[in-house]
Amino acid sequence: MPLNDLFQLCRERVTAEEAARYYGYVPDRRGKVLCPFHPDRHPSLSFHRGNFRCWSCGAAGSAIDFSARLFGLAPLDAVRKLNEDLGLDLPVDRAAGPEERERARREAELRETRKIFEEWRQTMLTRLCAAIRTGNVALRRPMEDWDPKECLAVREQARLEWYAATLEAGDREEQMEIFRRRKEVGRLCTRISGDTGDPAGTDGRNGPRRRSGAA
Repeated sequence: MPLNDLFQLCRERVTAEEAARYYGYVPDRRGKVLCPFHPDRHPSLSFHRGNFRCWSCGAAGSAIDFSARLFGLAPLDAVRKLNEDLGLDLPVDRAAGPEERERARREAELRETRKIFEEWRQTMLTRLCAAIRTGNVALRRPMEDWDPKECLAVREQARLEWYAATLEAGDREEQMEIFRRRKEVGRLCTRISGDTGDPAGTDGRNGPRRRSGAA
Protein backbone atom coordinates (compact mmCIF):
# COMPACT_ATOMS: atom_id res chain seq x y z
CA MET A 1 0.00 0.00 0.00
CA PRO A 2 1.41 3.46 -0.91
CA LEU A 3 2.50 5.44 2.15
CA ASN A 4 0.05 8.26 1.47
CA ASP A 5 -2.82 5.76 1.50
CA LEU A 6 -1.47 4.10 4.64
CA PHE A 7 -1.22 7.44 6.46
CA GLN A 8 -4.73 8.43 5.36
CA LEU A 9 -6.11 5.09 6.50
CA CYS A 10 -4.44 5.54 9.88
CA ARG A 11 -5.96 9.03 10.27
CA GLU A 12 -9.38 7.61 9.49
CA ARG A 13 -9.08 4.82 12.05
CA VAL A 14 -7.79 6.84 15.00
CA THR A 15 -8.24 10.47 15.98
CA ALA A 16 -5.68 12.60 17.74
CA GLU A 17 -7.91 12.67 20.83
CA GLU A 18 -8.15 8.88 20.89
CA ALA A 19 -4.38 8.61 20.66
CA ALA A 20 -3.90 11.24 23.37
CA ARG A 21 -6.33 9.48 25.71
CA TYR A 22 -4.56 6.16 25.15
CA TYR A 23 -1.24 7.73 26.11
CA GLY A 24 -2.67 9.28 29.27
CA TYR A 25 -3.77 12.76 28.16
CA VAL A 26 -7.43 12.94 29.17
CA PRO A 27 -9.23 16.20 28.25
CA ASP A 28 -10.72 18.33 31.00
CA ARG A 29 -14.33 19.53 30.91
CA ARG A 30 -13.31 22.21 28.39
CA GLY A 31 -11.90 19.53 26.11
CA LYS A 32 -8.25 20.54 26.68
CA VAL A 33 -5.13 18.80 28.01
CA LEU A 34 -1.74 19.98 29.18
CA CYS A 35 0.38 20.16 26.04
CA PRO A 36 3.22 17.61 26.18
CA PHE A 37 5.25 19.56 23.65
CA HIS A 38 6.13 22.57 25.81
CA PRO A 39 6.12 23.43 29.54
CA ASP A 40 2.38 23.93 29.93
CA ARG A 41 0.90 25.08 33.23
CA HIS A 42 -2.64 25.55 31.97
CA PRO A 43 -4.24 23.14 29.48
CA SER A 44 -3.78 24.67 26.05
CA LEU A 45 -4.08 21.72 23.67
CA SER A 46 -7.52 20.97 22.21
CA PHE A 47 -9.03 18.58 19.67
CA HIS A 48 -11.27 19.18 16.68
CA ARG A 49 -12.36 16.98 13.78
CA GLY A 50 -9.78 14.32 14.44
CA ASN A 51 -6.83 16.67 14.85
CA PHE A 52 -5.12 18.47 17.72
CA ARG A 53 -3.81 21.99 18.18
CA CYS A 54 -1.90 23.68 20.97
CA TRP A 55 -2.93 27.31 21.23
CA SER A 56 0.28 28.17 23.02
CA CYS A 57 3.19 26.51 21.19
CA GLY A 58 1.41 25.94 17.87
CA ALA A 59 1.90 22.17 17.65
CA ALA A 60 -0.86 20.69 15.52
CA GLY A 61 -1.78 17.73 13.37
CA SER A 62 -3.30 14.27 13.30
CA ALA A 63 -2.90 11.25 15.55
CA ILE A 64 0.24 10.42 13.57
CA ASP A 65 1.74 13.83 14.31
CA PHE A 66 0.81 13.55 17.99
CA SER A 67 2.45 10.14 18.34
CA ALA A 68 5.51 11.17 16.32
CA ARG A 69 6.08 14.27 18.47
CA LEU A 70 5.35 12.50 21.73
CA PHE A 71 7.79 9.65 21.18
CA GLY A 72 10.29 11.29 18.81
CA LEU A 73 9.39 9.03 15.89
CA ALA A 74 9.38 9.33 12.13
CA PRO A 75 5.84 9.38 10.67
CA LEU A 76 5.95 5.75 9.49
CA ASP A 77 7.23 4.58 12.88
CA ALA A 78 4.46 6.61 14.53
CA VAL A 79 1.94 4.73 12.36
CA ARG A 80 3.55 1.43 13.41
CA LYS A 81 3.24 2.38 17.08
CA LEU A 82 -0.39 3.48 16.77
CA ASN A 83 -1.16 0.33 14.82
CA GLU A 84 0.35 -1.88 17.51
CA ASP A 85 -0.88 0.03 20.56
CA LEU A 86 -4.46 0.66 19.43
CA GLY A 87 -4.95 -2.47 17.33
CA LEU A 88 -5.77 -0.63 14.10
CA ASP A 89 -5.12 -3.65 11.85
CA LEU A 90 -3.22 -1.58 9.29
CA PRO A 91 -1.07 -3.35 6.63
CA VAL A 92 2.11 -1.59 7.75
CA ASP A 93 4.82 -4.20 7.27
CA ARG A 94 2.92 -6.62 5.12
CA ALA A 95 1.27 -6.59 1.74
CA ALA A 96 -2.36 -5.60 1.81
CA GLY A 97 -4.74 -8.44 1.01
CA PRO A 98 -7.52 -8.25 -1.59
CA GLU A 99 -10.14 -7.21 0.99
CA GLU A 100 -7.88 -4.50 2.40
CA ARG A 101 -7.08 -3.17 -1.08
CA GLU A 102 -10.79 -3.08 -1.92
CA ARG A 103 -11.59 -1.33 1.36
CA ALA A 104 -8.80 1.20 0.71
CA ARG A 105 -10.19 1.79 -2.79
CA ARG A 106 -13.70 2.39 -1.45
CA GLU A 107 -12.40 4.71 1.26
CA ALA A 108 -10.41 6.69 -1.33
CA GLU A 109 -13.55 7.03 -3.48
CA LEU A 110 -15.54 8.16 -0.45
CA ARG A 111 -12.91 10.80 0.39
CA GLU A 112 -13.08 12.10 -3.19
CA THR A 113 -16.89 12.23 -3.09
CA ARG A 114 -16.80 14.11 0.20
CA LYS A 115 -14.31 16.56 -1.30
CA ILE A 116 -16.59 17.16 -4.30
CA PHE A 117 -19.59 17.64 -2.00
CA GLU A 118 -17.71 20.09 0.22
CA GLU A 119 -16.58 22.16 -2.77
CA TRP A 120 -20.18 22.29 -4.00
CA ARG A 121 -21.48 23.17 -0.52
CA GLN A 122 -19.10 26.10 -0.11
CA THR A 123 -19.84 27.45 -3.60
CA MET A 124 -23.59 27.10 -3.14
CA LEU A 125 -23.41 28.89 0.21
CA THR A 126 -21.74 31.83 -1.53
CA ARG A 127 -24.43 31.87 -4.23
CA LEU A 128 -27.26 31.64 -1.70
CA CYS A 129 -25.82 34.49 0.36
CA ALA A 130 -25.63 36.65 -2.78
CA ALA A 131 -29.28 35.89 -3.58
CA ILE A 132 -30.33 36.66 0.00
CA ARG A 133 -28.45 39.97 -0.13
CA THR A 134 -30.36 40.87 -3.29
CA GLY A 135 -33.63 40.50 -1.38
CA ASN A 136 -32.35 42.36 1.68
CA VAL A 137 -31.19 45.30 -0.45
CA ALA A 138 -34.57 45.41 -2.22
CA LEU A 139 -36.42 45.54 1.09
CA ARG A 140 -34.72 48.85 1.89
CA ARG A 141 -36.43 50.46 -1.12
CA PRO A 142 -40.05 51.02 -2.10
CA MET A 143 -41.67 47.91 -3.59
CA GLU A 144 -42.53 49.72 -6.82
CA ASP A 145 -38.79 50.15 -7.50
CA TRP A 146 -38.00 46.43 -7.39
CA ASP A 147 -36.92 44.68 -10.58
CA PRO A 148 -38.07 41.09 -11.35
CA LYS A 149 -34.95 39.52 -9.79
CA GLU A 150 -35.47 41.47 -6.59
CA CYS A 151 -39.16 40.49 -6.49
CA LEU A 152 -38.14 36.85 -6.81
CA ALA A 153 -35.47 37.19 -4.11
CA VAL A 154 -37.95 38.70 -1.66
CA ARG A 155 -40.62 36.12 -2.48
CA GLU A 156 -38.18 33.22 -2.01
CA GLN A 157 -36.28 34.73 0.92
CA ALA A 158 -37.45 32.21 3.52
CA ARG A 159 -36.53 29.28 1.28
CA LEU A 160 -33.12 30.77 0.42
CA GLU A 161 -32.36 31.36 4.10
CA TRP A 162 -33.36 27.78 4.97
CA TYR A 163 -31.09 26.41 2.25
CA ALA A 164 -28.19 28.54 3.49
CA ALA A 165 -28.72 27.71 7.17
CA THR A 166 -28.96 24.00 6.40
CA LEU A 167 -25.81 23.95 4.28
CA GLU A 168 -24.00 25.94 6.95
CA ALA A 169 -24.97 23.93 10.03
CA GLY A 170 -27.73 21.41 9.20
CA ASP A 171 -27.42 17.67 9.58
CA ARG A 172 -25.89 15.65 6.77
CA GLU A 173 -29.17 14.10 5.60
CA GLU A 174 -30.75 17.55 5.13
CA GLN A 175 -27.64 18.73 3.30
CA MET A 176 -27.72 15.70 1.04
CA GLU A 177 -31.39 16.38 0.25
CA ILE A 178 -30.41 19.86 -0.96
CA PHE A 179 -27.53 18.30 -2.94
CA ARG A 180 -29.98 15.96 -4.64
CA ARG A 181 -32.04 19.06 -5.59
CA ARG A 182 -28.93 21.05 -6.56
CA LYS A 183 -30.12 21.83 -10.10
CA GLU A 184 -33.33 23.34 -8.76
CA VAL A 185 -31.47 25.35 -6.09
CA GLY A 186 -28.84 26.44 -8.59
CA ARG A 187 -31.44 27.63 -11.10
CA LEU A 188 -33.12 29.73 -8.40
CA CYS A 189 -29.80 31.42 -7.57
CA THR A 190 -29.13 32.00 -11.26
CA ARG A 191 -32.55 33.60 -11.79
CA ILE A 192 -31.82 36.02 -8.92
CA SER A 193 -28.12 36.74 -9.23
CA GLY A 194 -27.39 35.75 -12.81
CA ASP A 195 -24.40 33.59 -11.88
CA THR A 196 -23.83 29.93 -12.66
CA GLY A 197 -21.18 29.44 -10.04
CA ASP A 198 -21.24 25.69 -9.47
CA PRO A 199 -17.79 24.13 -9.40
CA ALA A 200 -17.06 21.91 -12.40
CA GLY A 201 -18.55 18.49 -12.02
CA THR A 202 -21.39 19.35 -9.60
CA ASP A 203 -23.91 21.27 -11.70
CA GLY A 204 -25.96 18.20 -12.58
CA ARG A 205 -24.54 17.89 -16.08
CA ASN A 206 -21.13 16.53 -15.10
CA GLY A 207 -21.99 15.62 -11.52
CA PRO A 208 -19.92 13.29 -9.40
CA ARG A 209 -20.26 9.63 -10.23
CA ARG A 210 -22.86 7.92 -8.11
CA ARG A 211 -21.20 5.87 -5.41
CA SER A 212 -22.65 4.02 -2.49
CA GLY A 213 -22.20 5.83 0.81
CA ALA A 214 -21.62 9.22 -0.82
CA ALA A 215 -20.80 12.02 1.61
